[in-house]
Amino acid sequence: MAQAPPQPRKPIPVADAVTQPFWDGTKEGELRVQRCQACGNRFFYPRERCPTCLSDKLEWGAVSGKGRIYSFIVVRQPGNPAFNDDVPYIYALIQLDEGMRMNGNVKVDDVESVNIDDRVEVYFDKLSDDIFLPQWRPA
Repeated sequence: MAQAPPQPRKPIPVADAVTQPFWDGTKEGELRVQRCQACGNRFFYPRERCPTCLSDKLEWGAVSGKGRIYSFIVVRQPGNPAFNDDVPYIYALIQLDEGMRMNGNVKVDDVESVNIDDRVEVYFDKLSDDIFLPQWRPA
């Protein structure tokens, strides 16, 4: 009898010098974003310079991990076969209460129940000993 081919593995993010503080935070159960010490702007995704004033004087700080769904799609056919068992799922842009936006999956039992402006909160899915992926669920 022939063996079934191995299931493809999901990709795991790789931390680098810029993103390591973000991943350190997720490992500790904190959602962290950068803040510019020059202009006060808070932003996500991690960068080497502030997207507003281009200063390199940046610091990391925790945010609440609460927000609302700004936009979303229902993924019914994944672009990577490693996600075949997950469909359908919600891929959303989350507007954090602190103002910045972050993308991610919203875990719900019924994808048809999700709406724009639904309140969500972060939780962290352990992918490896060092990487805990932020995911979202109804608040």
